[in-house]
Amino acid sequence: MKSEGEVSDMKKNRMFLAVDDDPSVLLTLKALLAPFGFHVDLYEDAEMALNDFRPNIYDLLILDIKMPKISGFKLYQLIKRIDNNVKACFLTGLDDLSDYVAYKKEVHPKLDEIYFVQKPVTGEDLLERIDYMMRPHDIDYTTQNGRNKTLLQ
Repeated sequence: MKSEGEVSDMKKNRMFLAVDDDPSVLLTLKALLAPFGFHVDLYEDAEMALNDFRPNIYDLLILDIKMPKISGFKLYQLIKRIDNNVKACFLTGLDDLSDYVAYKKEVHPKLDEIYFVQKPVTGEDLLERIDYMMRPHDIDYTTQNGRNKTLLQ
């Protein structure tokens, strides 16, 4: 697991919103992230998280995919209507991520916007994904402003 010094390029006091119907997963996320200066708001209920969500507060959403009432994918879609800039990291207990790769390409293909982490969540895996997602990326490979600009002309 990375030490606090190794995560120094990640800004302190980032705000995350975690939604999972399993309270033990939420407590694990908070325990993994708090020592690195991340503030994590926890929700067991996706509808409540959506109702309480406000734009321009959260740097990252950490969402369980399979939840009652609203899936993590649907929750992300609804939240993107409120805050189009928020990024998401999805949690899944499944070993086969092929369905999610197709979802990622179809719904939001930007390379630094969506990631998947398998449960049980390990600190090193989660911190690596967060570290990458929080860094600024100067190339958007999927738009006219990015590397594919010449291909789209």
